[in-house]
Amino acid sequence: DLGKVWTSWEFWRRIVPTFLSRPKLDVQKMIGENKAVLGFNLIWLWDGRSEPLKLIRLIDDMMQSSVRWRPPLVGREFDFSEAPDALRYFKSGASVGKVVLKVPDDDR
Repeated sequence: DLGKVWTSWEFWRRIVPTFLSRPKLDVQKMIGENKAVLGFNLIWLWDGRSEPLKLIRLIDDMMQSSVRWRPPLVGREFDFSEAPDALRYFKSGASVGKVVLKVPDDDR
């Protein structure tokens, strides 16, 4: 019964604290830090018969550290001195994967 799920103490005891304690992220700041946000629209997983706790466990299993994400594909690397060429290559639309600028180590 769908009504029992939403009135279940166990559901609210587990879900609400997690929801309220979620991190507040400044997405604009994250761009400069080369970070990303992964999100789920859970409403699309809900078919009216599924149990919310099972869905949450499934998502939690997917996000565990044992899940290995593939590193991004590096298509081409350029020395920092070749930055204008790298930008032209990137703008040409011929690039596949990441276009990387290699920054020299600072020998101070």
